[in-house]
Amino acid sequence: WHRMGNLQKLMGPPSAFWLKNQLNLQHRILERMKDLGITPILPAFNGHVPQQLVDEVNGIEAEKADFWSGFTDPQLTAVNRLKPGSKFFKEIGEAIVIEQLREYSPYLSHLPQRLYSIDTFNEMNPGNSDVSAVSKLLFTSVLSADPDATIVMQMWCFAHNPLVWTKDMVVKVLDGIPASRLILLDLHGEKRPQWRRLRELFQTRPGVEIIWTLLHNFGATGGMAGEMKIIAKEALSAVGDGKVAGLGIAMEGIEQNEILYDMIFRLAWKEEGEKSFDLSLWIDQWVTARYGESKRKQTLVNAWKCARKTVYDRSPDLSGWGFKSIIGERPIFSMRTNEFQSTDISYRPSQFLRCVEELLSAADETSHRLPIKSSAMSSLLYDVVDFVRQLASDIMLVLHEKIVKAYLNKNVEQFKYGSNTFTMLLTQLDKLLMSHPNWRLATIALPTREVSEHDFSRHCMQAATLITQWHPASRVLHSYSSRQLGGILGTLYLKRWKLWFKTLEENMFSKRAIPSLRQDYSRIEDNWIQHVSSFAVSSDARAKLVPLEVFTNAYSVMYIIKDLIITLYE
Repeated sequence: WHRMGNLQKLMGPPSAFWLKNQLNLQHRILERMKDLGITPILPAFNGHVPQQLVDEVNGIEAEKADFWSGFTDPQLTAVNRLKPGSKFFKEIGEAIVIEQLREYSPYLSHLPQRLYSIDTFNEMNPGNSDVSAVSKLLFTSVLSADPDATIVMQMWCFAHNPLVWTKDMVVKVLDGIPASRLILLDLHGEKRPQWRRLRELFQTRPGVEIIWTLLHNFGATGGMAGEMKIIAKEALSAVGDGKVAGLGIAMEGIEQNEILYDMIFRLAWKEEGEKSFDLSLWIDQWVTARYGESKRKQTLVNAWKCARKTVYDRSPDLSGWGFKSIIGERPIFSMRTNEFQSTDISYRPSQFLRCVEELLSAADETSHRLPIKSSAMSSLLYDVVDFVRQLASDIMLVLHEKIVKAYLNKNVEQFKYGSNTFTMLLTQLDKLLMSHPNWRLATIALPTREVSEHDFSRHCMQAATLITQWHPASRVLHSYSSRQLGGILGTLYLKRWKLWFKTLEENMFSKRAIPSLRQDYSRIEDNWIQHVSSFAVSSDARAKLVPLEVFTNAYSVMYIIKDLIITLYE
């Protein structure tokens, strides 16, 4: 969001050590991309400039962009955007490209064309800006430094607010860049395909390349979701139209729902003459590629096909705008939502229970035949955790509603049973997540101890803020990037839920309104963020994976869930 002009600053500034490491990492990434024949997309100048530049450099004319996503502090948002008449478009734009070509020349000089991203109006209203002039100035600033440049632009702004970005407004953006030098990424193509909405416009610009792009995940929240049949149909429909040149993925978080993203790449390499995509057959092949051959392969396949008909067959209205679990949300009375980052599900947990049982039984036996440090073993155990975690999340959604009902009916016995079971399940689920390195807070979200103690503590706190509050200055984004990771469920989330249950129990027979817990939740979160560095572990501990621990904890969670399903649906 800094790159796209929505934020001026957030929890900075980064340390010199961190910046140096990022530069080294960039070199390694570009070197590997060159080895693999991948063309990188480099950042170009978007027209946004820092406040300090506006204050200290004579002649800079800039206008303020919108306040973004609930932020009201002008020091954090309302980024300065150069006005079209400014000479600094060319000066800054050229300098950014030239410096990158110099720094990364070993990985770029061989390319017949280089790609640069420009996203000036991301999630914002252009106001009175001359959109066409801005686009042209940004493109020419890149071209003057690199005559072989091609611009890559997201169409997210068009999808995010189509009432502002009408066809006439989109024309103004495109008019500033030659069609043959433009690649458009159709983000959220699975839900709001702009190639279809703007079809007539693109027909008059035959040189423009469009990449249909699966967005799917917002905030890296995790959770098994994605309507596979519909997404496959949408992707094939896009490339079959003839205007869309390729397929891509642009999820906001990796290391989740791999089957869905692998499917997109399979569709991208659809064999010539292949008239249709057999999803069922492909799942067979995918399971074999993931775990290898085994005696229980068919049961593993059945488990995933069962998942395809439940968690991966959600209504587009639920999962098209993201998905979340109530576990990581601040507890309130109504938590089943069908809005942005939906917590709702379109199947019964008892239906998904069959999928989990099949995977668990086959995985337990298969794990004895796999090398402990093999990728197949790690993937198998990861999926065991994921299936059980998803089922627990689903049943806790239903359980929460039963607890609320018991409270409203003043049924103390049912309320205590529900709240005690909820906290017990949350505690046990935390243990399960802690048993796999790729489900641990310390592995996924916290830095290693390769910096000074001060920087390490600060980086830990920044990471913890992002996955809890996102930033306290915006209520809109609170828990936008909440995670289900071992080390956070049994501490932060458990404390919030216990507070809520305690407050409800104390006020069950009171005639007064339930007191607001917003400040209490904030205090719990602030305290957790301040001490989150204590969860960091050594590199060896980060990689620790013991199959017996995974299965023992998985069966413990399943014991609670099965008892709950009997109780809730009897």
